[in-house]
Amino acid sequence: MFRKRNGRKSGKSLRTGKTNQYNRRVFLESLEERRLLAVDINSLYVGDQGSDSILAVNTQTGAVSVAVTKTDITDVTESEYVSFYRSGMSVSTDGNLYFTENHSDSVLVFDGQTVSEVVSKEDIEAVTGDRYPNLQGLDSDQFGNLFVYDASSEGILKIETGSGAVSVFSFGGEGLNGVTARQDGSLYLNDGNPDEVFFVDALGNRTTLVS
Repeated sequence: MFRKRNGRKSGKSLRTGKTNQYNRRVFLESLEERRLLAVDINSLYVGDQGSDSILAVNTQTGAVSVAVTKTDITDVTESEYVSFYRSGMSVSTDGNLYFTENHSDSVLVFDGQTVSEVVSKEDIEAVTGDRYPNLQGLDSDQFGNLFVYDASSEGILKIETGSGAVSVFSFGGEGLNGVTARQDGSLYLNDGNPDEVFFVDALGNRTTLVS
């Protein structure tokens, strides 16, 4: 069950497309200061640092709309600021958009209407023992589990979206650049320090694929 702490309906549904359209197309140069975060069948979702919002880009037409506003996020995090720096995002099999927000160090979900908190900074601290988590990257498997890299503890965290339970699934490294989840719950990790690619099986056991 998600905690809808001060969450409010955004009035913009990803499923119905009821959004305010920008009268422009997205070109590569306009993405220079944005991070491509998540993909579903018809849309790319991009965290825009300029407006502190999440944009939806229609892959067929190139039309851009605002999926999640800064206010949608800050109403839940109770913070004045939003940061997508090295954040992660994934469209899960339940159709929801999950993302990390790095100013509050939390994991949030957008269900098409409302932004809610999945896990908080305090939830993560309780598991890792680190007072200052640094969430970088997120992906999901077919069972509704989220996998998030916490650079502070160097742990790969597993989050059960149904209950919000958090556990340490495996460990990354200082230079981990990304987490890619397979549908069976196993992972690929790209570590830039040293330059290695790891495979983590569904039980959390890590082996080196490329070094």
